[in-house]
Amino acid sequence: MSSSTRRIFCVVICIAVAGCSSDDYARLGGERLGTHFAIEAKCLVLPTYSTIDQLLNDIDAALSVRKQTSEISEFNQATVGTWFPVSPLFLDFLDRASQITDETERAYDPIVHSQTHSGQGALDSQDARATGDTIRTAEKLNWIDLIEIDHVTQSIRKLGEIELDFEDATTGYAVDEIAQLLEQHQCAAFRIEIGATIRTYRTDPLDDHWRTNIQSAGSTDGIVETLVMSNSAMSFVKSNDERPVSKDRRFGAEGEAKAQRQKQPDEFRVVVVRDTALEASVWAVVLYELGKQEAPNFAIAHDIAAHFQVLESDPTRWQSFYTPMIRRLLVRYSN
Repeated sequence: MSSSTRRIFCVVICIAVAGCSSDDYARLGGERLGTHFAIEAKCLVLPTYSTIDQLLNDIDAALSVRKQTSEISEFNQATVGTWFPVSPLFLDFLDRASQITDETERAYDPIVHSQTHSGQGALDSQDARATGDTIRTAEKLNWIDLIEIDHVTQSIRKLGEIELDFEDATTGYAVDEIAQLLEQHQCAAFRIEIGATIRTYRTDPLDDHWRTNIQSAGSTDGIVETLVMSNSAMSFVKSNDERPVSKDRRFGAEGEAKAQRQKQPDEFRVVVVRDTALEASVWAVVLYELGKQEAPNFAIAHDIAAHFQVLESDPTRWQSFYTPMIRRLLVRYSN
């Protein structure tokens, strides 16, 4: 999903911190990663704006497909089998993203173009993998099957003719990196928002939780329910959000189906709450791309705290569905 289009979304954050005036929180914000960011934090010493700005610029330089000079863009143009040096930040992202990909049973797929998926362009060599196996020309290959990582030399290489787009997960990763920075500064509480991904934190058990209102165009007051968020993250996806242009280059029938789904009117919305923002953003995209028929059962099977809104045949009626995990976080809800 394009980060720029995530600026328009139906999630409103309400701060509810008992015993704290608004002056207790320092606020930073701006435009980065193709979208807006906003930080509210209660710290003894808040990181400077330039420190946070440099962190976001480093992430943008590594993972943005909007920049031709970014590491991911240059890797996409690299030759199959050629080792490509990358930054420690890029390697860290790949490690985290690959772990979450496995948690989703490899449903997360950032491939935007692949000849390998059609049976062409695979790297055929005895050392293609650490096991000595050659790449199989099968549709079941995931992006982590098509990349080899060498942590010693801090380099990676393609094992097939692929292009990757991690735009959906980049904002989640950025939120987590800022959260880590704020924790290092011993902040007592904070809320970080980049695009449609949010992470909250508090240390004082006497403080109330951060609260998040989820809105629906079909509800009378605009609020469907209120999520209580303590030390957790949330990400939101809806069906008429546009994707980066590169997403339209998805190869094969499955990719065509995904591309068509992006062009539909707003009729399917997904909210996911997880421990980290990267997890929340990846799972939200996975459930959205599974579609309104498959996503609820997949979320329940994996104990995902998720909320779904589906537009019924009557264009004025939205049906809400909650997984058991997210019901525990609701202050109130309406069906």
